[in-house]
Amino acid sequence: MSYPGAFNASSKVGRSILGGQFFPGPILGGKVFHVFPSTNLQYNNEYFDTFPADERTTSLTKALERCKDDRGDMIVIHKGAYTQNTALTVNKGNVTIIDVGYFSDVPHSLARITYTPATAVDLFTVTQDSVRFIGLDIVADCSTAAGAVYALDSAAADKCAIIGGQVRVSDATNLCVGIDCDGADLVVKDWIFNASAAGNVVHVGIRVSDARPHISGCTITTISTSAGCRGVHLDNTATHDGHVIGNIFNMRGGTADEGIVTAAGADNNVLKDNWFHASLSDNIDDSGTGTMMVNNVEGTLIANNSATTASDTVVQD
Repeated sequence: MSYPGAFNASSKVGRSILGGQFFPGPILGGKVFHVFPSTNLQYNNEYFDTFPADERTTSLTKALERCKDDRGDMIVIHKGAYTQNTALTVNKGNVTIIDVGYFSDVPHSLARITYTPATAVDLFTVTQDSVRFIGLDIVADCSTAAGAVYALDSAAADKCAIIGGQVRVSDATNLCVGIDCDGADLVVKDWIFNASAAGNVVHVGIRVSDARPHISGCTITTISTSAGCRGVHLDNTATHDGHVIGNIFNMRGGTADEGIVTAAGADNNVLKDNWFHASLSDNIDDSGTGTMMVNNVEGTLIANNSATTASDTVVQD
């Protein structure tokens, strides 16, 4: 898949092409808003100022306020370091928030958001449908309070997506949840949740409580030994007909960890081609009905430079 490459930010064509091959919103009438770091505006005169004043800002909050519901707006986060310690409410539908690095031919994150909640608040609280996060690199410092990074905690938050990017837990004093979704038709693809910081508290990579989630190509890492750590939790009788395919669960804290958990009544889900660390208590803890489990593999690590071949065991439990 190709992505838009370099563009001329000072031209109308350059600004509109940011919609590119991801989503047609800006081409079909949506607006593009640009967020720059408040410090070290290295492009201040030759780049930042080329955008109209109502299209540029140094505040994610202001960019979200400028979006209109269902217009198909896009927020582009430009290269640099950001600090966000209060909740960001996404209450407009059909909005895309994307790292500028994902317009490269080799998409990767160029911005980094550090999230250090003083109280138990979530970073992104989504209350509308069709909101997309693409390529965001987030550092979650939970030294003071617990929180969720993506809280799609409204039944109205259907058809939302987290594509690419990562959440890295830099301090695990308190619980951190990567994605907490109560909407239907969630898509999570090629996303990383890395909770390898010291601190034996519960971590949950992805929790879903509504129908038809599709979770693929993700890597979830935890080292905590606290009971209740879960990679993917299909956590409601409404969480049916989902797909959890081709993910890696590098969860090595010990007997307390579970890779994929399906609740009683979470029926007809497909769990396929997932890889699990050998130290998990349960690779798959399935209480649903009609769950299809195909080629899920437990990998046993081998010592460095060992001549012994690692044993990979196909597991269905």
